Amino acid sequence: MNEMIVVDTGEPFHLLKPYELESAIAKPWNQWYYNKQNSMAVLATTLMVGLAKNHPFQQGNKRTAFQAALIFFQNNGLYLDHPDDDEFGLMIEQVIEGLTSENDLALELNQYLVETLI
Repeated sequence: MNEMIVVDTGEPFHLLKPYELESAIAKPWNQWYYNKQNSMAVLATTLMVGLAKNHPFQQGNKRTAFQAALIFFQNNGLYLDHPDDDEFGLMIEQVIEGLTSENDLALELNQYLVETLI
């Protein structure tokens, strides 16, 4: 997914830290299994922030993190009904910089989650 994201902008693709990628991907599962967390917004935020903070790719980490969260929602029967994805990109940056909490981001995402009709 990261490769497709950066190729569209002409940036180089390179997986710098495979173990950091693996760690970020495991974070939602760990939250669900060990902490009994079942909020899809919290679990997706954990994935998103984990990917963005761990910075496993040369370029496009925050964009990849956001797309991973969207796919996480989709795989769990939800979609994010929000017209401005850039707003969430700014919020991810604020979480990484310690200006806002992961919980605040999860609460914001949760406002726009809609169940998909099957």
